[in-house]
Amino acid sequence: YDSGTGVWTVGALANGATATLDIVATVTAPGAITNTAVVSSSTHDPSPADNTGFAVVNGRQANLVVTKTVDNAAPALGGNVTFTVTVTNNGPDSASAVAVTDALPIGTTLVSATPSIGSYSAPTWTVGTLLDGTSATLTIVATVGVHTAVTNTATATSTTYDPTPGNNTADAVVNVPDADLTVTKTVDTVAPAINSDVTFTVAVVNNGPNDA
Repeated sequence: YDSGTGVWTVGALANGATATLDIVATVTAPGAITNTAVVSSSTHDPSPADNTGFAVVNGRQANLVVTKTVDNAAPALGGNVTFTVTVTNNGPDSASAVAVTDALPIGTTLVSATPSIGSYSAPTWTVGTLLDGTSATLTIVATVGVHTAVTNTATATSTTYDPTPGNNTADAVVNVPDADLTVTKTVDTVAPAINSDVTFTVAVVNNGPNDA
């Protein structure tokens, strides 16, 4: 067998005898792939119509889509937020060895993680096999300990070919509000007579950038 030309030189084949060739190949593309074999001989063949055979393999593919939400995008400093990660298999085939990486950003602390299937060991959610048309969710509760915007990112991978990898990643952002409060205080009479009334005025101003 010459792998360059694809020609298997069998040689003489006795009446009633059979010869076989095993070819091991790696499937590198999705969809139906047809492998065809054609036999020829210097001896006359009275029925050449059966001299061609073929086998079809169908490279599996699965379009994984990741979405991510947070229940409170503007939590109080030190408060908890809940991230929900959803991975959906839009097919057309099952996805094998699905895993989602979700590393909490600096400034957040993991409280709990609850997957609908599989297991979570930070930062990896091991989903396993995800059938065509099905979804799985991971709920992460985290404490926010910084007052700057932090982005939590989730990315899905699979050993099954994904024709649209651009939708395998999703983000959710939380930002603890900042509000610069200023207090001033005045009095209408700084030298009042004994037993007279004075009026104190207290003003509090929010210089932002967020509501207080």
